[in-house]
Amino acid sequence: MKKIFLILAALFILTFSCCKAKIPLYSVPSNSEDKEKKRYDKIIYYDPNDFVIKGTVLIKYRGNSANIIIPDGFTEIGENAFEKKQITSVIIPNTVTSIGKDAFALNGITNITIPNSVTFIGEYVFDINQLTKIIIPNSVTFIGRGAFWSNQIYEITIGENVSTTCEWR
Repeated sequence: MKKIFLILAALFILTFSCCKAKIPLYSVPSNSEDKEKKRYDKIIYYDPNDFVIKGTVLIKYRGNSANIIIPDGFTEIGENAFEKKQITSVIIPNTVTSIGKDAFALNGITNITIPNSVTFIGEYVFDINQLTKIIIPNSVTFIGRGAFWSNQIYEITIGENVSTTCEWR
């Protein structure tokens, strides 16, 4: 019995140690009926050492790059997510709908493009940066207090759907 076990163990090790199998995170059913019955979340590719994530919310950035490209798939950027990270540029994907309080505060961001998907900009989101020109798309309905405070803004365009603003500068 011991001999059979050793032979099987050796075969197992030899079989699987020679190949580099990629294991999928999940498999999507092949027929469309099963696809409709089950929900499959989109795979988000990111460096797990750079981002702290909960569901589709980007909670915290732990990287050290000055130029950030946020991966597609996030719907929210959490409070203080990129605060005090010495960021100079950031690209926000079209999947983001909400940017939380102080998300990009205390950096050196000079240019920001807010995508048309964003509806909510929290308090002090871009406070104490080096923004000079801001375009707020029509999708934004709320801008929190101090959202662009202490920047070098010389031009701002505010979308026509903004219904609530506080002291933003």
